[in-house]
Order: sequence, then C-alpha cells, then structure tokens
Amino acid sequence: IKSSPGGLRDIHTINWLLLNYSRKNHEVHKFKEVITSSEAKELDKNKFWIWLLRYLLHKEAGREEDRLLFHFQISIANKLFPNMNNSEAAVEKLMHKYFRSALSISEINATVIQSFREKITKQKKGHSKILDKNFKVVNKLIELRSPETLNKKSSLILEIFVKLCEHPELEGINSNTLRKLKENKHLIDSSFRKKKRNTDLFIKLLKSERLMVTQLERMKQLGILGRYLPEFGKVTGKMQYDLFHIYTVDAHT
Repeated sequence: IKSSPGGLRDIHTINWLLLNYSRKNHEVHKFKEVITSSEAKELDKNKFWIWLLRYLLHKEAGREEDRLLFHFQISIANKLFPNMNNSEAAVEKLMHKYFRSALSISEINATVIQSFREKITKQKKGHSKILDKNFKVVNKLIELRSPETLNKKSSLILEIFVKLCEHPELEGINSNTLRKLKENKHLIDSSFRKKKRNTDLFIKLLKSERLMVTQLERMKQLGILGRYLPEFGKVTGKMQYDLFHIYTVDAHT
C-alpha cells in the first residue's frame, strides 16, 4: 500500500508537486490549474483510508509492514467490520474498498502529473493540429476543440477512445479533457446505452487492432467503462478471497 499504484507514494507525489508549485504561485486559486476542488476532496477521503490501513497493518505486524498479506487482511477486516459474521466476506469488503480507493488515487495522480507536464510543455513551442470537427491534437495529446460539446454530443465520450486507437502516435488525453470526461460520465445512462451510434462506437473500439486493451484500461480508470457496462462497474475492485485469485475481478475480466 506504499509503492503500488494508488498507494502512499502517489499521494506523496501529488503533495510534492503542489508544494513546489505553491512556492512559485502563492495565490491559492492557482492550485485550480493543476487540481480541482472535487479531486482534492476525493484525494483527502481516500488518503485517510490508506493511512488507516497502514496504521492497522503496522499494529498487526508489530513493525513496519506495507504488504497487505492474507493473514493481515483477516485480522484487519475483522477489526474494521466487527458486525460481519463471515471473515471471508469481511476481507472481500476490505479489499474492495482498498482497490477502489487506490484506483481513484492513481487516476488523480496521473491527471495532476499530466497537468504539470502540460504547463511545462506549454512554455515551449508545441505542435498543434486539427484532427476533425470535434478533436484536436496538441503535443501528441488529444483534446476536445470545445469542451462544452459533450453536453450536446455525449457520444464523444466513447469516440475519443476510438480516435486514440486509430492514432497510435498519440500519447494520451489532455488533462482538461480528462476532467470533462469525468465530470460528464453521468451522461452515460440507459438512453445513452441504447443509442446505435454509441453501440457502434464501442464495437468499433473492441474490433480495433491496436491499443484496444490500453483504451479499455483507460476507460476503466476514468469510471467510464463501468458506467457503460453496469455489470462491469459492479465488479470493479471486487476481490475473491482465495489463493487462486491475486487480481481483482475486473482485472481478470
């Protein structure tokens, strides 16, 4: 829980970056350029959960220990969920909460780092080109030409991942567009899923010969895949407590 994705080191990285940034920009509102208020709240919520886990882990081990090993999972789960009669169910609940928190922290960390990277490259002469009427590319990152178009064209939420498959030279998604995707994922509802346009886009993504797995993983991290496939959303971060399943259900899937 220290060095793995979504662990303490990711939290430290964000704090170090913000600390360095605050030395150069003393105005508090400047932080909004690199981390939003909702991201900060989400980070704080999950940060305290990771801290609690580490405290209990050290207490159970009687020494410094950052590996959430099987025997520690049982004792910690029973302490956190004393009303659950089934220890295995308690462990699965513990690990589900941990993996969801780690996924959130990892995603926020990636977005914050991306924001800083863009601020650095922005100072240099970057390469920019129009991809089509909805997207453009700046320094090998795809972004919406008009972020507000998501409200009118919700299908762009899926289309952007298809574009990334079609253009392997692109390195990712611009941080502002990433945030717009997260803010608007509520648009993915039953009516969204029934639209032929969206079904066609998702099938096109699955048939892509390049980077399909990479984009599905990116969609999962942003919570978009779980919204589009509710069944997948339910198993994201789920853990089966046995010696044969070392990955979460969504990772196996």
